[in-house]
Amino acid sequence: MTATIGSSDVAAILGLSPWQTPLETWARLTGLVPRYTATDTPSQRRGRIMEGALLAALSDELGGVSIVRGPAIHEEPWVAPPPYEWAHARPDGWHIASDGLRFIDEAKTARRFSEEEWGEDGSDGVPVYYAAQVVWQMGVANLAGRGPFSAAYLVAFSPMTDDFRVYRVEHDEARFRGLLEAVRSWRERHVLTGDPPRVHAADLPLLARVFPGRDCRRTLPPTDADRATARALADARRRERTAKATGDLLQAQLCERMVAHAADAIEGIARWPAVAGKRGLDADALAVAHPDIIERFTRQGPPTRRFWLTCTPDTE
Repeated sequence: MTATIGSSDVAAILGLSPWQTPLETWARLTGLVPRYTATDTPSQRRGRIMEGALLAALSDELGGVSIVRGPAIHEEPWVAPPPYEWAHARPDGWHIASDGLRFIDEAKTARRFSEEEWGEDGSDGVPVYYAAQVVWQMGVANLAGRGPFSAAYLVAFSPMTDDFRVYRVEHDEARFRGLLEAVRSWRERHVLTGDPPRVHAADLPLLARVFPGRDCRRTLPPTDADRATARALADARRRERTAKATGDLLQAQLCERMVAHAADAIEGIARWPAVAGKRGLDADALAVAHPDIIERFTRQGPPTRRFWLTCTPDTE
């Protein structure tokens, strides 16, 4: 049985998410990896801690409206009826305005508000992955009979710049139906068939973790596509090594000039200040002095894979 698809999955499915790839989402939906992790990432923890405070701030900003919290991760989400029973939504909150209109409420934190992704306070200029999320939430909530929701408020805070903004994204039924159709098609093509979506560069750790290779003991005959891919990889690695060597040489030339003049900076060009040396644990000495501690706190990681490229750019 496959899991239902929520608003946080949509951007990843469409290749819009900066945090998760389509393959990662597919692995979660098909049960290859746990749907939800037991511990938060630092950014997830920050968002969870800030969520209540931001929704309270949004309430004040909107004149003291009463915001009802949405379903928590351990609670049943809002699920659309057939034929869309595979779609669900878990908004952070929602409220009813004095004129009777209903609104979805979402709280976000951002390291900074980049001009490329964020619009001005009070606009609808949210990053495309957040826009997809709230459009999905409104549409699914309306299908589930929780609405009608006419718009979503997204309250965002940047702790780096102490910047607080409120955005409003109007419900657009045509936009939602487009998302719904795209996700439906992706689900039928990949989740129901078990056929994984195309791999991205960020998927390598996932592939090694989910398919660690303990039972894989055979060598495949190379195809022409394999040869072409391997040649391209070998050539890319060669260019990367050349670029690094060039970069290291250019940096050394700037540092040499500063050394020659007993300086630690070249105005407007570079700085090379003295910094304290890194502190590290001498594991070998600790193992000799306290082998019991080393044994107690040593953890075996999960099985994975190690990749070796055995061809050269000239391999035929």
